[in-house]
Amino acid sequence: MRERRMNSAWNSRASTYNNLEWVTKEDRLRAYIGVAYGVNPAHTLDVGCGTGCVTTLLPGKIVGL
Repeated sequence: MRERRMNSAWNSRASTYNNLEWVTKEDRLRAYIGVAYGVNPAHTLDVGCGTGCVTTLLPGKIVGL
């Protein structure tokens, strides 16, 4: 029962995540991503951080979403 509620909550959130202002406003998104460009590229593992649309913009190798 708990797992079903959690899945429902995450699925609901995912359906609107890509419409969040900080994701859709390119200047804000670039500012966030710009911080990552200040470090050496690394391996990125995105765990429960949204839909992955932001992660795909990070430098380095994405090892999983």
